[in-house]
Amino acid sequence: MRHRMYVAAFIALFAFIIRAGTALGQDVPPGPQVVYRTAMEVSNPPAVFDTINLVLDFAPGASTPLHSHGGQGIVTVLEGELVHRPEGGEERRLRPGESFLETPGHAHIAANESGANARVLFTALLPKGAQLTTVQSAPQSPAPPAALPKTGEHPAASEHLWVVVLAGAGLLAAGWLLRRKRRSA
Repeated sequence: MRHRMYVAAFIALFAFIIRAGTALGQDVPPGPQVVYRTAMEVSNPPAVFDTINLVLDFAPGASTPLHSHGGQGIVTVLEGELVHRPEGGEERRLRPGESFLETPGHAHIAANESGANARVLFTALLPKGAQLTTVQSAPQSPAPPAALPKTGEHPAASEHLWVVVLAGAGLLAAGWLLRRKRRSA
């Protein structure tokens, strides 16, 4: 009888492993494809910092005021076209996949002068306690925080219901065999 209990537990465990292995080996969607890649050297990185990612949408004609950032930043144009005007520097017109580096404390303007929407990804390495954005026309006031959309949803629990059912069936079978063994003894 003890042998039957072990066999039932083994069968349940084996079925669980086979099913999990099959799920992992089934049609796996293709991995991501790199569309844009930017690598820039970070000069004097702070010892402790926050990494901040913002996706910014510029409607046609939208522009930032003259501003600077408290940490080093990388801006990558994802869609549309963006004009970058650093104070005392040369204006650049950027298209999707192109990037520019923002140095802490250097004022600049970013604008969408086209007739279509523009979307950019802004990543900043912000030292602890530093302000993300300081508008030059206002005395050291940070830009209002952006409201970020809720991203990602957890998969429904019912997607993996088969695991619970299979484990429950194995436990029931083991319990049934154990009870049967006790009655016969």
